[in-house]
Amino acid sequence: MRSTAIVVGASVAGLAAARVLSDHFESVIVLERDELPDTNAPRRGVPQGPHSHVLVAAGLREFERLLPGFQADLVSAGGTAIDIGSELYLSRYHRAWPRVPSGIEFMSISRPMLELILRDRVVKLPGVAIRAGAAVTALTGASDAVTGVELATGEHIAAELVVDCTGRAGRSDRWMADLGLPEPEQVDVKIGLGYATRLFRRGPDDLPGWKGIVTLPEPPRETTVGVAFPIEDDRWLVSLIGWHVDALPDEDESFAAAVAALPDPAIADLLGRVEPLTHPVTARLRSNHRRLFERLDRVPAGYVALGDAVCSFNPFYGHGMTCAVQEAVALGTALERHGRASVGMVRDYYQAAAAVVATPWQVAVDGDFAYPETTGPCPRGVGARNWLATRLMLASQVIPELKTTFFGVLQLVLPPDRLMRPKVVMQALLHGRHPAGRNPLTSFVRQQSSRHWLKTLGLASAPMDRFVGRVSHGRITMLGLVGLPSLMLTTTGRRSGLSRCQPLLYTQDGDGYVVAGTNWGHPAHPGWSANLLAEPAAIVEVRGRRIPVRAALAEGPERERLWRVITAGWPAYQTYAAATERSIRVFRLVPQTRGREQDVWQAPAGKSKSGAA
Repeated sequence: MRSTAIVVGASVAGLAAARVLSDHFESVIVLERDELPDTNAPRRGVPQGPHSHVLVAAGLREFERLLPGFQADLVSAGGTAIDIGSELYLSRYHRAWPRVPSGIEFMSISRPMLELILRDRVVKLPGVAIRAGAAVTALTGASDAVTGVELATGEHIAAELVVDCTGRAGRSDRWMADLGLPEPEQVDVKIGLGYATRLFRRGPDDLPGWKGIVTLPEPPRETTVGVAFPIEDDRWLVSLIGWHVDALPDEDESFAAAVAALPDPAIADLLGRVEPLTHPVTARLRSNHRRLFERLDRVPAGYVALGDAVCSFNPFYGHGMTCAVQEAVALGTALERHGRASVGMVRDYYQAAAAVVATPWQVAVDGDFAYPETTGPCPRGVGARNWLATRLMLASQVIPELKTTFFGVLQLVLPPDRLMRPKVVMQALLHGRHPAGRNPLTSFVRQQSSRHWLKTLGLASAPMDRFVGRVSHGRITMLGLVGLPSLMLTTTGRRSGLSRCQPLLYTQDGDGYVVAGTNWGHPAHPGWSANLLAEPAAIVEVRGRRIPVRAALAEGPERERLWRVITAGWPAYQTYAAATERSIRVFRLVPQTRGREQDVWQAPAGKSKSGAA
């Protein structure tokens, strides 16, 4: 085993590096210029600490492998493991993804608590020491080999390997120049990102059925992400993340207004039920930044950069901490292969680190270039990749297994080529149509929805609509032809016992479909709603997908919530409600066992689409 390694920086990257190096060196010294708190408090060297952080599935699994029991430690400290498919409410394009158990869990916990738990585990490893308040000012050695570091106090510490984990504003450029080495080529993609975060008290019944919320914008016309994640001490961490923003919502009133302006009301509804604990805090991130160490002609033995010192992404995607631990593992592999911190080891490591960050960098930069204000080197093919990514996302809102694949790639547990398989691409092309708001005809129909002529046309075309919808298994309806989200509902006649089919508008709410028995404002309830009251078991057909459901009549506050959601998509519901004295029935159709779903056309499986019921 080698003698000494030095890690500069005690962030997540530095601690991951120390853990891996403890397998290869007798002594690992972690030098941190900050004083390190013994509580879950933010520190100066991590300005993003108060804001939203998650450890995506790949990073969580890697830390668990390196430090067995780490996930249990995080949960014991108040962290929450969240299944990306079934426990996180996700919405985009004004509709939600269905609930699909995926077995892919990420960890929600505050950044200070994560560092505190990780630091406690790492410092207990044999041979590892963490020195707080120790600022490194220079490397020692020559252009062919680094031999240690110099501290601000003048102290010199010798080491066979120095690992620079000083972050995106790190000192590697200056340190390498001082040794007569070329600086790495740098790539800077300006995104003008702004963060605003506020903490709220969390109760056990705040968000029934879900553990967190993410509402995504549709670029370029929408620019703000909203997230609500559970963190330790029974708190909600609510962050707003915006591209190319000027003013940040740094006051209580402006924060509430920004939440209310999100395209999905889920977070606003949550905040209406919880108590604020803090005022908003803000931060900015100017750009994605990458140093291309793998392209250097000359590198010294005994020195590598790791973590944000290599590549710093838009933190919205949550890949930074995972890339850091994967780079640390790659460093361990290179040391194992070469036996020492030679020039060859350094080159091999930088090639491996470049491979680690390649996919997350492309995901971040491609997504950021969806906004025309983004500037910097634009990768070739970004337009085509964003076009396909949009259709994959839209299709994953319809096809349950595609949701698992898509978010498995984003959680870095599945390779990106899984999304390029012929079956997946075909699913994207067949099912990745834009929702109603992008269709000019749909916008016109929405605007005219309260007019008498449209009501007359709807009543006259109803028999033909039922017939076409029935024979096409929900693939073709009059509603669908104008871009409106529609389904075929098959109920059991309460008197005849026969199957009765009806095309309906719907809104997706989590994994359920919401439909309303407006009957165009007529005095009587529609027959299908009476059928559901008599027999809640029914069948929904959407784009050829046959899905058993069970109907639940919404009442009280739940009906009020769903009524707000569906009238936002189809304002005419308010007109129909005003035209009748009855209370319009609102149902939530909950899919039953997935194993009973049938693709009646043997087309790629689809589960849902959102819109107004």
